[in-house]
Amino acid sequence: MARDLASDAKKAGVSRVAVMPFEPADGGSARDGWNISEKLVTQLVRTGKVQTLERSMLKALMNEHQLGRTGALDPATLRKLGRVLSA
Repeated sequence: MARDLASDAKKAGVSRVAVMPFEPADGGSARDGWNISEKLVTQLVRTGKVQTLERSMLKALMNEHQLGRTGALDPATLRKLGRVLSA
């Protein structure tokens, strides 16, 4: 899956991606979602086709996203944040 995602990203001109932790739909542990995202990031990096957003920047992005969920930031502002972080 990571190879396909990385190839498609490269074809689309995307060189940097952010992988958010997954939220289990079956009521599983949030840690499971984090582990899945970590595995995906590892595989994406190994392809050498895309860079991933650093975890410290991802945390800041997630905090901003939480603000967006409260209505404090509109979707356009969140998209701008993504562009600033080059993801």
